[in-house]
Amino acid sequence: TRTGNPLVDSVAEHQPATSDAYWHYLHLCCYFWNISVFILPFLKKRPRAAQFMTLYGGVAYYFSLKMARLIILSGPVASAGTGLCVGFLLEWALGQFFWSEADEIEEQLAAQGKDKNGKLLLKKGAKTESLETTVTEFRLKFKSQRRMRLAMAVVFVAFLASGKARNEFVEHSEHMAESFANPQLMFKSRLNDGRVVIIDDYREAYHWLRDTTPEDSRVMAWWDYG
Repeated sequence: TRTGNPLVDSVAEHQPATSDAYWHYLHLCCYFWNISVFILPFLKKRPRAAQFMTLYGGVAYYFSLKMARLIILSGPVASAGTGLCVGFLLEWALGQFFWSEADEIEEQLAAQGKDKNGKLLLKKGAKTESLETTVTEFRLKFKSQRRMRLAMAVVFVAFLASGKARNEFVEHSEHMAESFANPQLMFKSRLNDGRVVIIDDYREAYHWLRDTTPEDSRVMAWWDYG
């Protein structure tokens, strides 16, 4: 964000966040966070929790867009959204393996264009005229195709069991933890053309101070916010 102060505006952490920054700090959570926005309206059993997450997510996203360093505000809601998505999908997937008589009846009614209460939602041969009708038709077809749902559930459970996404997330998290926890005077950086360079500006500055200033000198420096 622009404050009018050249010193403040020149700091990289004060620049607006980019999509790469969200991926760098949140990894898979940045995607699941977006998906959870569409799941929250269906949390009828916990409306206040859904409202809180929606409000918190909006505030965190707004301020993190203004300043990259404020992406930290998105951490809790992105984690909660990820847990919500994975739990919602896992519950749905496991439910496809435990089929009851009520589910079979609902499947038969869906094939007839009716909801679980027997109310006719879609007439056979009726032309699609609106978005609502299209959504209803898709939902009924999805409910009437048990084999398709079962195949999707198998793929999802197999993907979770493989641990590929989990291992990538854990590896990225450990790498980020080490980079944050270990203070360094020299560190690697990658340029836009792919070259890896060593940034040692801090070391060179300390050596310059040691070699060119008296031992009892006082150095004034701006150390950000304390």
